[in-house]
Amino acid sequence: MIYSLNGVLIYLEQIDNIYHAAIECDSGIAFELKITAATAAMCPKVGEKVKLYTHFVSRENAIDIFGFYDQDERKSFRMLTSVSGVGPSFALSILSCISTGQLVACVASGDSKTLTQCKGIGSKTAKRIILELKDKIGSISTNITASELMPVSNEILSNFEEAISALVVLGYSKSDATKAVMGQSKDRSVEQLIKDALKILAAN
Repeated sequence: MIYSLNGVLIYLEQIDNIYHAAIECDSGIAFELKITAATAAMCPKVGEKVKLYTHFVSRENAIDIFGFYDQDERKSFRMLTSVSGVGPSFALSILSCISTGQLVACVASGDSKTLTQCKGIGSKTAKRIILELKDKIGSISTNITASELMPVSNEILSNFEEAISALVVLGYSKSDATKAVMGQSKDRSVEQLIKDALKILAAN
């Protein structure tokens, strides 16, 4: 089993709500991976070095490689796929909708409503995730911040995503833009997020 891939990011694109990335390793072999929106946001520009932790899913007619920016996200993915009725695609969708920290908070607090905001997750599945993971979720280590543990609405997520996209258009990398935006207060408008992010980026 390959633990991680370290090489040059040669491709990154969203196709049908799923992010796809390709990493070319020193051997010259390039691997295609399916990744979460959070991992996509943390990836550098195409042509730069990147390291992603991996999980392989082998089926009769295909082998899929899933990539994650850190080990906590991979562990969350594996926990989700251990839940009855939650396959790799569902798990990827959930972690593209909420962060690892928010998943921990949902399970710990029994918040099934937030989980149902994720595409394809109904009330029964959300409650099953909470029931089956409540005794496992504590094993996720973490550098999770207090702000991550607060529920995040779709509107707030949209503001963050719009601000990050605007910064990328201005020439900043997705990883730098994400760090500058996501550390800010959740009650800010898109304009405020961009303005303060530019100050943060200029200071670094």
